[in-house]
Amino acid sequence: MPEAKSMNEWLDFVKSKIPELDKPSLFGHPENLGATYELEQNALWNWTVKKIHSTLANIRKGLAGKLAPTAKTVQAAKTLLDQQTPVDWDLIWPGPEDCYHYMEKVCDKARKVKKLSTSISGQDLLNEAIDLDHLFRPTALLNALRQYSARHLNVGVNRLQFVTSLSKMQSRAPSMQTGQLKIQGAVLGGGHLMAVDQNSAAISSAPVIHVAWIGMDEPEPYRQEESAEIPLFVASNRTAIALFTRICIQVSYVIFCSFIFYD
Repeated sequence: MPEAKSMNEWLDFVKSKIPELDKPSLFGHPENLGATYELEQNALWNWTVKKIHSTLANIRKGLAGKLAPTAKTVQAAKTLLDQQTPVDWDLIWPGPEDCYHYMEKVCDKARKVKKLSTSISGQDLLNEAIDLDHLFRPTALLNALRQYSARHLNVGVNRLQFVTSLSKMQSRAPSMQTGQLKIQGAVLGGGHLMAVDQNSAAISSAPVIHVAWIGMDEPEPYRQEESAEIPLFVASNRTAIALFTRICIQVSYVIFCSFIFYD
């Protein structure tokens, strides 16, 4: 850091010379550290499974007379008898209200997240379609892509915009694919959104959607007047939105009754 005669000189130096994000290589780490770290953070399944095991173990010990049950353990036992998910579990990962369904989903996601984090590299995440339903927090992976894109394009994260496309994007920014999606209220085909007819299924499969964080000065894949934002929900009950996708539309009215989800 050079000597400065005034605070303004210091501020100018910081703004012009110090990057918003430090590259992992500065600390001797691989460039894909951000994606790897976020993916490992996504393996919050380990904490969730341990919490479930701890609750059930305390209930079992209480019933066997080996441990005096606490008020929290008693409440958890009552909740489980009502086939509801205990509050402590839901605070870690908000899942199904039915406790059996909740435990099934946690175990299923745990297996898939562990396989995902150990079997593929950071680069493979950009080449293979990712099933968002396999992840506890899909937004963490999208944020990792944002950080990676900022380093790849050598710009600040606040200079990026999120875009989606039904085909591979022509951009220098790295993109990721999301698969195994469902759509209700419309049909995705021929590269655009179409209205359903009386013979259409209530829910149909959606094609792979490409997502990316591109520079603010780059054009979006679809013009505003020829496309519409479609929400991508975590489940068909539409309780939480993972992201918004922009898709080319054939007729404007389909936007009012359509949404995409994974579950």
